[in-house]
Amino acid sequence: MVSVADFEARLEGLDVSLFDAILSGTSEQDRLALLELQRAVREAFGAYVYLEIGSHLGGSIQPHLIDPRCSKIYSIDKRPAEQPDERGISFPYPNNSTQKMLKLLENVSAEDMHKIVTIDADASEIDPAQIDVAPQFCFIDGEHTNRAVISDFEFCYKICAPNALIVFHDVNIVGEGVKAILRTLQEKGIKHSAVHVGGVVFAIGLGDVELSHPSQVDAMPTDQVDTEQGNWVLEPDPISLAAQMRHVFDNVAQAREKGRQGSVYVKDHLTWGHAAEKVQNRLYALREKPIRREMTLDNQVSLGGKPAPVAEKVKTAVFVWSRGSSLDRCQEAIKRFTLSAFRVQVLEGEFWAQALNVQLGDLQEDYVAVVRDDVVVTENWLSGLTDYLDAQSDVAVIVPRLPVADGPQFAKSKYKSVKRELQRFAKRFHTQEKHELVDVTDVEPVCVVVRTDVLRLFGGFDAGFQTPSFWADFVRRCQQTHRRVVCAPDVFVHCDVTDVTQAESDELRAVKSLIAGDACRAEGDAEGALSCYKEALDAKPDYLEAALIYSAVLLEKNRPTEAADIFEDLVAKHPESSRLRNYLGRCLFMAGKRAESQVAFEKAIELDANFGEAYSNLAVLLWEDGALDNALDMMNRAAELSPQSPDVIYNIGMIYAQLGQGKMAMEMLQHYLTLSPNDLHAKTYLAVLALENGKEQEGVTQLEEVLSVDPEHPEALRVLGDLQAAVDEADTDG
Repeated sequence: MVSVADFEARLEGLDVSLFDAILSGTSEQDRLALLELQRAVREAFGAYVYLEIGSHLGGSIQPHLIDPRCSKIYSIDKRPAEQPDERGISFPYPNNSTQKMLKLLENVSAEDMHKIVTIDADASEIDPAQIDVAPQFCFIDGEHTNRAVISDFEFCYKICAPNALIVFHDVNIVGEGVKAILRTLQEKGIKHSAVHVGGVVFAIGLGDVELSHPSQVDAMPTDQVDTEQGNWVLEPDPISLAAQMRHVFDNVAQAREKGRQGSVYVKDHLTWGHAAEKVQNRLYALREKPIRREMTLDNQVSLGGKPAPVAEKVKTAVFVWSRGSSLDRCQEAIKRFTLSAFRVQVLEGEFWAQALNVQLGDLQEDYVAVVRDDVVVTENWLSGLTDYLDAQSDVAVIVPRLPVADGPQFAKSKYKSVKRELQRFAKRFHTQEKHELVDVTDVEPVCVVVRTDVLRLFGGFDAGFQTPSFWADFVRRCQQTHRRVVCAPDVFVHCDVTDVTQAESDELRAVKSLIAGDACRAEGDAEGALSCYKEALDAKPDYLEAALIYSAVLLEKNRPTEAADIFEDLVAKHPESSRLRNYLGRCLFMAGKRAESQVAFEKAIELDANFGEAYSNLAVLLWEDGALDNALDMMNRAAELSPQSPDVIYNIGMIYAQLGQGKMAMEMLQHYLTLSPNDLHAKTYLAVLALENGKEQEGVTQLEEVLSVDPEHPEALRVLGDLQAAVDEADTDG
């Protein structure tokens, strides 16, 4: 039991050992950030209530449980056996139970267990009335998908105090979700402040809570930003920035004077001490009775005062795809009935996907609409589609109804003229049809609207497609990452009947075969999956996604030579692709062709000197060949290029262990576990290293943590048995 005086001193000193009693998936910087926020809230409100979504073992609850000023703790966790993740894989949580968490917390402070209220459910399923005391501190660390983070925020917003902190963990993974939340708060005129506190912790202050960067928590270095995950926290909004720059250029003298005044003010007033004192004073003023309010990201919000201001409409770029026919009819309709478009541009180039990817780098609009040249749009068609996107952030792609389509997109046409009668029909259609989105599994590549941020997240369209079938592949990727593809049943546009070319038919068949293969694989039918993947490659030999998955299943079935053959063919067609060379090297390595594998990895690095994965793979090969010093050099280079890659960090630790550098090996494994906190194998090996390097207590503690999660873990039990045998032998000798 921690005494009050001891706790107060440790919290004041931001002592991260307050988290040590229970395993927590937080780094040291994360823990510093969380303690800084806890200290600020308790100093402001006196007593406070803490709510957490995603508790697992209760590691992040510890400092609040023993905090005498924390009067109540809500722990919300639906306790899944595994959890989806924005990175495209599911992470296992074996033996994930509330009972286990409570037992661990009872060991921390049995006297304070009365504070805890547990709810085993998804936050979206909970009646807000169950939260009978509004929390001032909400911590979101549940399912690591953008969709779940937005849903968890909506719940917290409903039940928290009007002046409160809502804090997010692993913002490098769910950054797009937090970005959508901030955008919504801004658009709805809801008073808030936001700051990246430290590590991967991000905080939003609601109401009068004004956040500035805590003085004792280091900011995330910009050279550690994970570009693949899009750590957007450090990025400005390009449209807003451009508008501000234009204002500066138009008012140079005024800008110069404001800059001078601002510089003087910063030097005189804005030291860290002043900033901290100001935040503390504002927090002290927030002690008032909580007021309940309702808000979702999909609708307007009412806080009981004046209505929220109407947000400025987001911007859309409309691209018209010309197939060589006349554009007059299409462009005339777009000009008349697409007033909400920010710009309209005719695409140039032979292939749709490549032409659209060329535009991606310069896009400043929120949405992209792609229209075929035979389409005749109707009044308010674009705003009709984008309004749905504004309201439902989980929708990635939306399409209208068409007179030529399959499934939910089809609508029977009742007009003869595409000039006047079409417009009247579309107006009646809008009023008569239901305004409820319909989820679809495929779309007609005639008129499609997509979110720009999803396009960027996927790196654009697959440029290997030479027909409009790239839309089918894009829809597959959206659904694979749990992003919705929908049809708006009340929006209608006209298009002509067109023939499907053989090339388009082949590419469509390839996508459908890939989808069928994934379904077989999910059901455990590996042979059925392999047959489907082969069909996909037969239909489209350069379909890289199919080749990658096909080879992965072959490797799982211990057929590496066949996997290598796939990439031999692709490398022959695309000799300048560093990634294909890297994949080939992996397959050759698995096939035991080590010399050829090394050549492939070295060629990949020659083609792309900044390709971290190729350095990592070459390091593993050299490591297994006994060239440990060379392997370590390569792995360190991989770490420089991919500092947040768990595989790279783990492999460096293994190499240090083989070199006999136990301390360095332990440091690398500890860092790895901040990135992959649920890897019990790594925890067990860390325990072995600790025992071998004279840190017996640390090693035993690691083993106990592993066995608390999985009491039957074979490696941990074996190590514990060996340790007991050594102790017994020592006793006998003595």
